[in-house]
Amino acid sequence: MWLIVAFALLLLLGPLFVPDPNAQSLRDSLQGPSLDHLLGTDNLGRDAAARLLEGTRTTTLAALTAVGVAIVIGLPLGLLSGYVRGGVDAVLARVADAVMAVPPLILLLAAIAALGTGVTKAMVILGVILAPRLFRVARGATIGLGNSGFLEVARMSGCSTPRILWRYVLPNVRSQVVVQICLLFSFGVLTEAGISFLGLGVQPPSASLGVLLRTSIEYLRDAPLLVIAPGVVITALILVCNLIGDRYTRSKEAS
Repeated sequence: MWLIVAFALLLLLGPLFVPDPNAQSLRDSLQGPSLDHLLGTDNLGRDAAARLLEGTRTTTLAALTAVGVAIVIGLPLGLLSGYVRGGVDAVLARVADAVMAVPPLILLLAAIAALGTGVTKAMVILGVILAPRLFRVARGATIGLGNSGFLEVARMSGCSTPRILWRYVLPNVRSQVVVQICLLFSFGVLTEAGISFLGLGVQPPSASLGVLLRTSIEYLRDAPLLVIAPGVVITALILVCNLIGDRYTRSKEAS
C-alpha cells in the first residue's frame, strides 16, 4: 500500500516539479541526467522525467479503464450465475467459455482492426474481453459457498437476490476477486504498453509507457536510460499489484 501511495503522489504532484512533457528543444536532444533534466532528454529535447510521468499516468488510467469495464460486466454476472445456477448459469458460462477460447490479444487486435485505433477504445474492448476471466472466478467462488446457512437465513428473511449477492455473497468471495483484479490490472498495463509499442494505442506526441519504449528503442546505445526507465516503471507497477494481491490473500487466510 505504501508503494501505491508513492505512485499516486508521484503521478499527482510530479507534474508540478517537472517541465511541460511536450516542450521541445532540439539543441538539447539526447542529453544525460542533470539538475535541469533528472532523466535527461529524448531525441526532440523533451524532458524525459516529465514524459515518463505523463506516460505512467496514461498507462495507469488505461489499465484502470480495462479493469473497470471487466468488473462492471464480469463481477455481477459471475455472482448471479453462481447463485441462481440453472439455465442462466449454463448460458452465461458457455458465452464466457467461447470468449476465453480465443487468446485475448488476438481478439483485441481484431477488434482494433475493425473499429480503429485509440487507447480508450482499445481498453474498453480489452475490458470486455477480460470480463469472462473475472466472471469465472466470481462464479466459482459463489458456487463454493453452496447452500450455506447464512444464505438460507437471508432467503427466508425475504432478502432480494441483489441484496443477498451484495450483502452476503460478495464479502465471502472478495479475496478471490481482489487477486483476480490485481492480475487483470497487470495484464492491462502490459497490453497497453504492447499495443502502443506497435502503434495501435496512444499516438505521439502523447506519452504512454509503450510509446516511450517505441520512440526511444533506436537510441538505446546513445541514451539507454530512455528505454530503461519506462521498463522499470512497467515492472514496478506489475510487482506492486502482485504484492498487494498476495498480501491480501495471506491476510484473509490468517484471519
